[in-house]
Amino acid sequence: MDVAPRTPADDGLRAYREEVVARLEAVITALTDAARLQRPRTGADDEAEWTDWAELVAVALAGAAANVGGVEAVLAGSRDSWEARAIRRLLRGTIGPAGAEDHAGEEPAPRGGEEERGLWEHRTEPVAITVDVGQILARSGNGSGAGPDERRHREWAAYGDALKARIESEAAAVPGLSVPVLVFVDLRGVGARRPGADPRSLEHRLLEAAIRAVPAPGDVPGDAGGPTERA
Repeated sequence: MDVAPRTPADDGLRAYREEVVARLEAVITALTDAARLQRPRTGADDEAEWTDWAELVAVALAGAAANVGGVEAVLAGSRDSWEARAIRRLLRGTIGPAGAEDHAGEEPAPRGGEEERGLWEHRTEPVAITVDVGQILARSGNGSGAGPDERRHREWAAYGDALKARIESEAAAVPGLSVPVLVFVDLRGVGARRPGADPRSLEHRLLEAAIRAVPAPGDVPGDAGGPTERA
């Protein structure tokens, strides 16, 4: 019997499945350990009580959702399954008023939308954004994307600084967001191309909001002093 040769896709799928199993085992171990925690006694006659495992799990799920970029972002791999519907209800109950409507499939606003106002306080990861000026200008058609000469370097630097300031302003307006916001400006051009931010993420939404708000150098006729923000 002929056996089809293994392909890189087969190897990639096997590696993915092994990674899923390893992550699942790690999560099960962490949740099991948490379920065995007991609150300390406050008096000699008090009995120890088990920790509120349900609350711990709900808050952990909210933290993961906030790190990824939102309720619908974290459920992107299984939006219509019964598991996703159950997790969605749990998360909505954790981050907002009970009975909040589902908003499956809706594009979230740059700051997460009203339905996620209570989400961002659960985020544990810093918001880290690299502003790749060369890629942004090449994508918008306002620059070749090549490394800038001295004059263009000043324009790129001013544009990058304006984007950075706008991102920081947008992030400061995200309700409940308390983790550090780290914005790095890269002026090296598309030769140093890097993967873009996860399109589900808060980082991506903040960067895209800044790009829409801050004109590129070529968008401001006669402007020799760098970009200004759109009104």
